[in-house]
Amino acid sequence: MCGRLTLTSSAEEIASVFRLAHMPALEPRYNLAPTQHSLIVHDDGQGKRIAEPAHWGLLPRWAKDTSFGNKTFNARSETVAEKPSFRDAYKKRRCLVPSNGFYEWENRRGKKFPWYFHITDQQLFAFAGLWERWTNPETKQEVRSFTILTLPANADLERLHHRMPLILETPERQEKWLAGARKTQTIDPPPAPQLAGTLDTYPVSLAVNRAGIEGPGCIEPLAQQSDLF
Repeated sequence: MCGRLTLTSSAEEIASVFRLAHMPALEPRYNLAPTQHSLIVHDDGQGKRIAEPAHWGLLPRWAKDTSFGNKTFNARSETVAEKPSFRDAYKKRRCLVPSNGFYEWENRRGKKFPWYFHITDQQLFAFAGLWERWTNPETKQEVRSFTILTLPANADLERLHHRMPLILETPERQEKWLAGARKTQTIDPPPAPQLAGTLDTYPVSLAVNRAGIEGPGCIEPLAQQSDLF
């Protein structure tokens, strides 16, 4: 699964990597959790890319309130084309979720120990995502929301969890994912996972367990393994 991510690159780097003409203002995030807002990139329908903040936890148009998103921050790639919460967005509203890394936890001695996963050199990449428009029935305000696709974990992560986020680590994979929402006749299956060995990982502070904790210290490696165990 994917329940915590980072986005620490500058606005200039994000705009360059994802070919954006305009970037909204944003602060670096080192411990971003579901129900919070993160940046998504999607097609405007005319071949241009748009970047905007969105609520993490997909809200289908028939959701009664934002609490629905508490259970839709991830979507299983094997069933995303069939599930009522996701199938319309899968056909029409795909997005990229820019990130520099994510956390997964190891359960040991009754405690949860966080590990940080990232592409070599903490390279900027994207998760495969879906986005939706939802109108708050009380305020009539339109809300953008998103979910991140997951798939069975590969060897990089399987010792910690049986699921992992679907990572699009190259411009080619990112463009192919977005292009799938432009088709009208056929719907491509979700992309395959990246090859094992793409991700590096190291243990980080237990402070990461609290979603309100932010700052560069979240992604600093522990001084030594004994600090973890």
